[in-house]
Amino acid sequence: MADAPEARARCRACDGQLHTVLDLGIQAPSNALLSTPNEVHKEYPLGAAVCERCCLMQTTYDVPHAELFNSDYPYFSGQSQHWVAHCQAYAGDVTQRFGLGSHSRIFEIGGNDGTLLKQFSCTKNVLNIEPSPSVAGASRANGVNTLAGLWEEFNAEARADLIIANNVMAHTPRLREFVASLAGNLAPAGVVTIEFPWIMNLINQGQFDTIYHEHYSYLSVTALTPLFAAYGLQIFDVEQLTTHGGSLRVYAMHMPARGGSQVARSARIESVLEAEEPLRQRATFDLLRLRAEKARDEFKAWLAPFKPQGDIFPGSYNYPVAGYGAAAKAAVFLNYCRLNSDDIPFIGDTTPAKQRKYLPTSHIPIVPEEVVIGRKPKYVVIFPWNWKHEIIAKLRPQMLPDTKFVTAIPQLQIS
Repeated sequence: MADAPEARARCRACDGQLHTVLDLGIQAPSNALLSTPNEVHKEYPLGAAVCERCCLMQTTYDVPHAELFNSDYPYFSGQSQHWVAHCQAYAGDVTQRFGLGSHSRIFEIGGNDGTLLKQFSCTKNVLNIEPSPSVAGASRANGVNTLAGLWEEFNAEARADLIIANNVMAHTPRLREFVASLAGNLAPAGVVTIEFPWIMNLINQGQFDTIYHEHYSYLSVTALTPLFAAYGLQIFDVEQLTTHGGSLRVYAMHMPARGGSQVARSARIESVLEAEEPLRQRATFDLLRLRAEKARDEFKAWLAPFKPQGDIFPGSYNYPVAGYGAAAKAAVFLNYCRLNSDDIPFIGDTTPAKQRKYLPTSHIPIVPEEVVIGRKPKYVVIFPWNWKHEIIAKLRPQMLPDTKFVTAIPQLQIS
């Protein structure tokens, strides 16, 4: 293990006192894929704590941002057709709702390979501020104006009519600087939209495998409201989405005193705040810990009889168990379970940047999807459970008639 940073004692949003609620052990960053099975990667404690003042859940240790989002970062959003469709729908909705036109200026924070910004046919005034140099290069190759750098340090010459932060706000350890940059780079009548996995789904469905070093914070309207207000921003609407196992899209703008409009506050905000009331109770987080332990123990008990012997590719026969989807969720779950290639011999994935590499800590090989199909396993464990139905619909026609599909979260299911 690398020399661990000191445990965080105060909240990154409001400086309140933290209370540790979950310990997932020592793990390498979930996207730090290995090039060889014997490669050693830095490992750090992984856990979650909640602020007793603003109720923000956050990682207990802060891994340096540069180690997590470097030139080897393997995720490219354009490779998911489901996400492309989501981006198309979003662009159409906000263009119509806020009257965006040919002169509208749009910034996307951490816009990855530019997939979302490409959907805005109404304007050429777009800018992707992407921290990973390699991903920024992919965005430029897609024809999107892109700046490789950190949003917290960005200062635009002309402020934006729309700032988009989809599944990126949780990726910064500097949460207050992030919000300050939102306020500083937003035009007086501009709008910010932020999408993030909703912590209530994480808790209620035991989605502990979405807790990883790259996600420094686990967001809620309860925690964001005072943080935004500290920088003169107001939340005026919120939508519940199905993406990433259940997400929120929050809409914010400047307060009237800061040049924003007087706007009616959506009733949907009060509904979400009411649903978030359990965040103020420690028993809520005790339940999350118990659900994590149960999911781990049930999966390990189910897997134990199938432990393979010998060569991981012993021939074309009905192989007992294979994994599918080398997502960050897979790394966290397998590492929390303390499983490795002796337990699950390989994981199939469609992303070329991940294939022929190895998951961190567990060192399980990642193979092309075709390998899983060719080995005809009896059970396929789907780790990106949020895409379970789409993956099963894709794979089932290519597998044996009696092949079963397994997910471990929110509970062990075999279908």
